[in-house]
Amino acid sequence: MSITDVLASVAILTGVALFVIASIGLHRFDDVYARMHVATKPSTLGLLLVLLGAGLRVQSGGDIAKLALVAALQLITAPMAAHIIGRAAHRAKVPMSHTMVTDDLAAAGDWPEAAGAYGPGTDDVEPGASGPNTDDGTDDPDEKNGLRSGSAGSQE
Repeated sequence: MSITDVLASVAILTGVALFVIASIGLHRFDDVYARMHVATKPSTLGLLLVLLGAGLRVQSGGDIAKLALVAALQLITAPMAAHIIGRAAHRAKVPMSHTMVTDDLAAAGDWPEAAGAYGPGTDDVEPGASGPNTDDGTDDPDEKNGLRSGSAGSQE
């Protein structure tokens, strides 16, 4: 057994351990924001370690290039997916954990109308244009979407 085999085994086992930790965290954490964090960070590092271990074991340059491509795609897509999930959860006003200390997105003015965009509940229709959720007599975007009307999906 060479030193390369030992390093590959250590990298793969460490990556697998991070996968296990991430899966435990998905079951233990109580809100979407913490679960989003544990679904992306440790699993991305775990995959990179597994790919490193596999890269140490393979001999072909083509195989190493494929592993590098997988690593690059993981590094590009995982943060974007986490960002999109977190932003969508925040805009849908998914409640945060009781242990959350601050809401930086609310303090920064997360809503698009703060930047001059159309805002939640308008379905990207210009103000005054005909389309869904524009002429129903209410100014509250949540009421337009039925979030505060006592429906089964209401959080109140």
